Amino acid sequence: MIPKKKIIEKAKEDGTLAKVNQLLSAAHVLRCEAANLIGETADLLESRGLLMGELKKCHSDLDKVQDRYFYEFTQMITSKQSGKDLFDDCDEFDKNFRKWAKL
Repeated sequence: MIPKKKIIEKAKEDGTLAKVNQLLSAAHVLRCEAANLIGETADLLESRGLLMGELKKCHSDLDKVQDRYFYEFTQMITSKQSGKDLFDDCDEFDKNFRKWAKL
């Protein structure tokens, strides 16, 4: 059995961890955008009395799970600059996505 430390070192050396970091970062930006769009939609539905029944329950469940996910993800951010970069990336993506989606 290969010791965990050696597996991790090999993953660093062959670029696996760097690729995982890129994939997770891209997925996180997409999750942030989706969460914002879903929240905006829910606010609009709620303001018109249309967020009800099973949809309201599902939205509440999704909110709770997303909150847990975002909390855990932020625990991996180790510097203020990384956090700022993440928010800047999300803002820039949102601006471009809304333009593309004609929102």
